[in-house]
Amino acid sequence: MDHINSHGGRFVTILPRTRKEDRQFRDRIATIPVEWTEAHHRPASRIGEPDQTFHTTPNPTGPSVDGYRIIWVRSSTKTDRDAESRRARIAQGIAAIDDLNQKLVSPKTRMKTLVAVQTAADAALKETGASRWIDYTITEHTTTKHKQENRGRPGPNTRYRKIVATHHQIRFTVNEPRVTHDAASDGCFPLITNDTTLTDAEVLAAYRYQPNLERRNHILKDHQTVAPRPSRPPTASKPYCSANSSPSSPEPSSNATSATT
Repeated sequence: MDHINSHGGRFVTILPRTRKEDRQFRDRIATIPVEWTEAHHRPASRIGEPDQTFHTTPNPTGPSVDGYRIIWVRSSTKTDRDAESRRARIAQGIAAIDDLNQKLVSPKTRMKTLVAVQTAADAALKETGASRWIDYTITEHTTTKHKQENRGRPGPNTRYRKIVATHHQIRFTVNEPRVTHDAASDGCFPLITNDTTLTDAEVLAAYRYQPNLERRNHILKDHQTVAPRPSRPPTASKPYCSANSSPSSPEPSSNATSATT
């Protein structure tokens, strides 16, 4: 961005999620309401689907640390998609914990220690992407039983051996305050630009127009507009090649042969 700006260029792009400006806005919007302005409205492409709307608002904390302008955008379609994605991840995480508990109940389980169970639970939640919204605790309890040392019918002199078995169980809870915190910024994404003359709606329009700047790349990304090109079979090119293989030495015609004889 600095390179483009130093050479007199203009850029409009998405601010990376790892920037602290992104975290500051999402933390702020969870507690302080933000005033949004409608920037674009598009009717639904299918009957029964809601219309797609875009709202914008300037960054409440001002420009970025680099001094560039930040505009936040909220898409109605992305709002529904983010909420559904979070619900699906939480459901997958709960199912993964339930499956892990079923394995812990089995007497053949290999997870005998607390560390092994914790490692398995962390891996299951990480794989489903639900680590942020699901908290868990591991309970440990032991069972004791006695088994006679030797075979045979027990009697007054039978010696018994004490066997202690350790069992683990995972109890989980959904972190509702964190879910509410993340739901406040559903559908939001930040745009950063060095252009100070455009309005917020015009910045959004410039960002949405970017695929049209390089039409060929835009077409190749769309599988519906790319059709296979029929190629000539290998045998079809042989007559063409043989007819032009030796243009400098054409074969004598029949008229020339008869004149010589």
